[in-house]
Amino acid sequence: MLKIDKLNIVYNNHKKIYEDVSVEIPHSSFVSLTGVSGSGKTTFLKFILGEIKDASGLFIYDDQIIDESNKDSFIFNEVSYIDQEGHFFENMSIKDYFEFECQIHGVTFSKEEMIKCLEQVQLKNIVYHKSPKLLSTGERKRFFISVALMIKKNILLIDEPTASLDYHHKTILLDILQKLSHQGMTVIVTTHDEDVLEAAQFIYEIQDYKLIEKKSQNIVEKPIHKK
Repeated sequence: MLKIDKLNIVYNNHKKIYEDVSVEIPHSSFVSLTGVSGSGKTTFLKFILGEIKDASGLFIYDDQIIDESNKDSFIFNEVSYIDQEGHFFENMSIKDYFEFECQIHGVTFSKEEMIKCLEQVQLKNIVYHKSPKLLSTGERKRFFISVALMIKKNILLIDEPTASLDYHHKTILLDILQKLSHQGMTVIVTTHDEDVLEAAQFIYEIQDYKLIEKKSQNIVEKPIHKK
């Protein structure tokens, strides 16, 4: 369970983003954040990533308080973030990404496991010694999801996952996100897309500096990967 209690965010001491927000997000859930542009959707993801300095409130993950003493460890071990464009390093091939992430996370790299993770996101036939720039935006996002699978991240954050995607590739991505949440990963996305909202198990809309629950389902939490 990811819990946030009495979250307050005020930029530059005057621009209010969140006021006394409390929310509980179960493990193995697919959550969509929606709201008008500028309402704080990406800010919420950045708060989980520990990048918001003007924030106060209690952040608890798996019954452990996350604060300055363990924030970096939590993000490194648990969280994977994908931005709208699926930005990447030009000097690294697809295979390089897997090897690098495995090395810094203490995971043994296996070509067979890499291919298995790529198959899970329907990228079985990509040329993995080439650069991610040869992939479309949607394929790059799925590639980064496969890297998160390889190093067994428990939380996946995606900013506007279906931005710039046609209907076919959108459907593929949403199917993958639903399957991952059913398998135990917590998926949190920002979106304006009605198809994403339809696919999500939980919807929170940002209104008047609050998170208003618009949709919820009863789910069975699955065990997280312990590192």
